[in-house]
Amino acid sequence: MRLALAVCLASATSAGCLIQEPYEDDPYYGGGGSWGAGSGGGGGLIGEGCQADTDCGSQVCARTGECLPAAQIRAVHTLWTVGGDPASTTSCANVPDLSITFTSQYGEEFGYTPVPCRAGKHTIDKFPTRYTTVQLTRAYDYSGGDYGTFDVDGNAQLDLPY
Repeated sequence: MRLALAVCLASATSAGCLIQEPYEDDPYYGGGGSWGAGSGGGGGLIGEGCQADTDCGSQVCARTGECLPAAQIRAVHTLWTVGGDPASTTSCANVPDLSITFTSQYGEEFGYTPVPCRAGKHTIDKFPTRYTTVQLTRAYDYSGGDYGTFDVDGNAQLDLPY
């Protein structure tokens, strides 16, 4: 069972932490929130850390809310299919919303819920390089799904079994 400290945001976009623009304006996307269970670097959790690069001096404000050197930040892309088929309204009928969880090499976890399954891709533009793996599951059900490791380009390809 996963223990996680929920840090829900009234609007993920107001804190600058939602990066996947294709569904920000989509009425299907309910806003959701981010959560984290690691104190991270100097900035800490969303809501307690930086909100913009200007909050970090010469460093970069990661989407985890912490200030880090630019060399410790990269873009990550999680792409998925459902039973081998491209994500769509049809292929995602059994799992319309997902939870995405990123895990660092130190066991820290950070994620977003809900992520629309039909999007087929979740991108974070400024994410700490110490997060090396990603898991997609049904929203709020952290068992099952699929997980993978980011390649050198920051991409992870998953196939959901739903």
